[in-house]
Amino acid sequence: MSENEPQPFLGLGGMKRVPPETMVEEGQENMWSVPDHSIYKVRQPGYNTTYKKAPSGTSIYKTFGCDFVRNEESIVKEVGEIVDFSMIDLPDSKDLPSIIIVNAQIPLGGVSMNPFATKKPDPGISKIMYSVMDPEIAKTIGTEDELPQLKALRRLVALEKSSTSLAFKVIGRVDESEIAHLPNILQRINGKPARVTESAKLIIGKLPSGHTYLEVDYDIRKWSLIARTCLDAAIQRALTMKLHLGYLVEGACEEELPEQLLCTITLLQLNKDNTHLINETQLHKP
Repeated sequence: MSENEPQPFLGLGGMKRVPPETMVEEGQENMWSVPDHSIYKVRQPGYNTTYKKAPSGTSIYKTFGCDFVRNEESIVKEVGEIVDFSMIDLPDSKDLPSIIIVNAQIPLGGVSMNPFATKKPDPGISKIMYSVMDPEIAKTIGTEDELPQLKALRRLVALEKSSTSLAFKVIGRVDESEIAHLPNILQRINGKPARVTESAKLIIGKLPSGHTYLEVDYDIRKWSLIARTCLDAAIQRALTMKLHLGYLVEGACEEELPEQLLCTITLLQLNKDNTHLINETQLHKP
């Protein structure tokens, strides 16, 4: 892309990608990398009786971009309609999404008993990650080698809803070396999954290429008071730490086990006061 061409305002480079081994350093802000998938423990076959978990297999979707954005008037949402994915090689993923977009909508107004008490909600910021299906895994769709997690994903896409019986989940964790710097409540939930249900909106869309994408927008304003308190504490410390996030569909039956990560990302030194501002016209498809 030449300097005379318009730069993308969302997607494909909104945040700087760095190597996984990058250390937290003063003067650096808003970066991302891809973590080692084995740091996440997920449900194994027989979980309903044994409760056994083990490190996840490799992520099914590979993260290729991340944005940290805000709008002064409204919550950023449904970005799949406005992001240009034409430069990404998309696999033939049959009846499953070629791309997964995960948009965490984060309030910045602090914790309140009722986050919607005012007429105009805090527009907050959005952490948006973009991931494309591994082409080798795409080849297994519909065969005897198809991964159990893809069966769970297929059901989720068909329902277009995350619920307690079929849940989209997030696993958040920090490295052992950083746990001591967290409040006790965050130490207790480090590395444990959380269901994203009532706060999530699932959008199934078509790209100009004909490929399908799944977008999961989840609004943290709708989380419980305890969960929002934990997140607020994490945001206050985010500038000095690494945060690993993994997303997957909960294995609800034996044929959907073992669980496996759909997509992952590590966020480094997030500065909530240094996000990319986008205007209203940019939020709408031309």
